[in-house]
Amino acid sequence: MRLSLALLVLALAACAGGPPRAQPDAARVEAFRAQGWAAGAALQPEPEQLLLWGQGDAALPYRLALPAAPGPRPLIVYLPGLGEGPEAGQRWREAWVRAGYAVLSVQALAEDGEAWRSPLARQGEFAALAAHHQGLRGARLQRLGAFLAALPTALPAPWAARLDLRRAGLAGYDLGADAALHLAAQAGSGWAWQGLLLISAPAEGPSPAAGLPLLGISGPGDGDALRGLDDGRAAGREALFHRAPLLWLRQLSHLQFSGSAEAERAQSEGRAQGGGGEHGGAAGGRGRRGGGGGMPAKGGRTGGDGRDGPMAPVPPGLNAHQLTLLSQERVAVQTVSTAFWDATLRGDTAARQWLREQAPAWLAPVGELRGGPAQDSASTSR
Repeated sequence: MRLSLALLVLALAACAGGPPRAQPDAARVEAFRAQGWAAGAALQPEPEQLLLWGQGDAALPYRLALPAAPGPRPLIVYLPGLGEGPEAGQRWREAWVRAGYAVLSVQALAEDGEAWRSPLARQGEFAALAAHHQGLRGARLQRLGAFLAALPTALPAPWAARLDLRRAGLAGYDLGADAALHLAAQAGSGWAWQGLLLISAPAEGPSPAAGLPLLGISGPGDGDALRGLDDGRAAGREALFHRAPLLWLRQLSHLQFSGSAEAERAQSEGRAQGGGGEHGGAAGGRGRRGGGGGMPAKGGRTGGDGRDGPMAPVPPGLNAHQLTLLSQERVAVQTVSTAFWDATLRGDTAARQWLREQAPAWLAPVGELRGGPAQDSASTSR
């Protein structure tokens, strides 16, 4: 009798708490990772350094992440998206650090980083917000150019000695991808970029310097309100990548391409993310903005703090299969981008061969490499 009563109490408690939240199949995710590009033993990241360039209110904060390993490291400069700070892109940056790269992250304009707290965002005036931040491109590029020009001599000595600035790549997400594309097209910057990675790239932009290896990352759920992209955006992006590979992933939403840990938590809880709602799939459903940056779901409006607000009905939590696919797609971003950096910044012929020969079959469960051949993009600059 006592045992039956105890079981009844436990059963009632379980009902009150609801069903357990679904989890991705960790074994399947790790098996998928193990079959991808093997970049060698993963290195442990050191604590990130928060540094400042300049003085006073005009000082520009940036973050520098390094692996706990000796020797100068090739450098990847990462430019976050709208509404993000230099701490953004954690999932992608950590993967690159574990592969042996130094990663510097910087948001050039404070106004870009605080976009979702602006009056326009709180009022849901996304068209005006888009026009405003697009109008800041000149100031953004000027600030980035000045920062990058000063960086070789402005870095504190302990960190400068650990960077190999002769092997440098440029990466960006969302607004940062737009800035990276324009920076890479500028002549006379003093930086000889050896690779360009664009995550959620703009539909249009200047052509990078001839011979600069380029990799794009996007997918059918990668839309947003500010750029006004619809189902035709794929044609614009593929035109940009007609001579370079475009990693096309089926499920990730625009916000999830940010590499934000909060985006992962929000999705696992069934909160929709910006960009994925109109194209179905595991990342689908319009809903509330989660944390992280990037632009909101098409047609969405924010609440009073410029971040979260009522929109279309929030879909139920994702099941284990859907969460597993999302996790595998994040692994695909980490793996393919790392192979791209190994091919371009290290001149690793095995990485180029993997991108050319093994990557397409490995990616088949979650996406594909579209556009130009990966081997051409990764081997044009040595």
